Amino acid sequence: MTDQGSSGMVFCSIGGNFSSQSLYFRAVGSTSEGRLYHAPDEVFGTSYDIKEGRSQAGILFARLPPGDYELVDVQFFENRAQFGTTTYKSKEKFSIPFKVTANEVTYLGSFMSQKMMGKTLIGLPRSVGGYFVVSDQFDRDFALLKTKDASVETMSSNKMILDPDAVQLPVFQSKVLPP
Repeated sequence: MTDQGSSGMVFCSIGGNFSSQSLYFRAVGSTSEGRLYHAPDEVFGTSYDIKEGRSQAGILFARLPPGDYELVDVQFFENRAQFGTTTYKSKEKFSIPFKVTANEVTYLGSFMSQKMMGKTLIGLPRSVGGYFVVSDQFDRDFALLKTKDASVETMSSNKMILDPDAVQLPVFQSKVLPP
């Protein structure tokens, strides 16, 4: 467990159109990964913090020791009931750096997943992958974070929002792609 006095915090909002979606991270130089994971489940009553149209999202955070970190993968999971499940991950390995500073809250952005659609052999629509639309929703997300952890009131904040145009990876976009 990380000592709250010497730790920092990273946070974001994650949600979208899949059964669950995740951002994987690790300390630079480490092979041990953590993840920020959101899986709204109305059947079992799992809550969500944000509702946008048909998409749900949660405010996710991790207290971490100060240091250099990197986002290293994404995961989109789809539960299709009697038709099985499908998991999509990034086809390309990547390293997107961010820094965690003691007593500081680092915001990575809002990550809303979108399905990439294709067709089955008989022409029925089906998902064939996914991506995150990344945006700056700091004011909304920070207000919600304060309801989950009041200690952030005394911490300074830092935006390190992922820029999809700069990283140029198919799994991160700045807007919804045409079908």
